[in-house]
Amino acid sequence: MSSFVSPEPGASGSGASGSDPSQRQLMNLLVAGDQAAFGEIYDQLNLATFAICRHHLGTPDAVDEAMRGLWLYIWQNAAMLAGLDGSPWSIIIATAEHHAQFHARTESLAREHSVA
Repeated sequence: MSSFVSPEPGASGSGASGSDPSQRQLMNLLVAGDQAAFGEIYDQLNLATFAICRHHLGTPDAVDEAMRGLWLYIWQNAAMLAGLDGSPWSIIIATAEHHAQFHARTESLAREHSVA
């Protein structure tokens, strides 16, 4: 996976785990169910996650479905994601990469089945 540069202007990555403290704060708020924190994380990472999904998927509908599924997964699994080692943003980006690859494989299998 290529390295990810934080979308936050001036993010130093100087936290103990290599992440910006505001990233940890937002993740902790997300774990507590804070919808505003979720919105802030989405606002900061939606372009990057969209680009990842668009790279792997063939149709706009597939990209939309993958994005909805990804962000629902992030909301529902925030505690698990927050407990992983690494920068919260890099964890979300890696999750987006895996999610998009899974959707691409599923999309490919569906096409193969419909052709056969």
